[in-house]
Amino acid sequence: MTITEQWEPGRIIQTAREDTGLSKRQAAQRAGISESWWRQIESGYKRVDGEPVRANVPEKALVSAAVAVGADTQAVLAAAGYDEDNAPRITLREQVEIQLSALSERQLGLVHAYIEGITQGRGV
Repeated sequence: MTITEQWEPGRIIQTAREDTGLSKRQAAQRAGISESWWRQIESGYKRVDGEPVRANVPEKALVSAAVAVGADTQAVLAAAGYDEDNAPRITLREQVEIQLSALSERQLGLVHAYIEGITQGRGV
């Protein structure tokens, strides 16, 4: 099998990654996945016995990758065929964990301070 077209969700993620100036390794680290898995997400394929086979990329991995590079998660999910009726759902907690994993230490500190303010009744 010869691969001639890039998987559309992967193309969206790759474009966002390139726009942010991140390498595949850096983007994978931000997303909390291996570089090999990142390459499968971007291409849409993996190798089995030396032959390209369509990768089965779950919603959570797509969201993680999109958040890591600032891609539009809804556009990525729609391109992968997920829609309001058939998309497997990730919980709000999972969404927040994905978003937090892409933040720098400084940004995490700001989020932490905000949460402290909320829990102590000072915030919105």
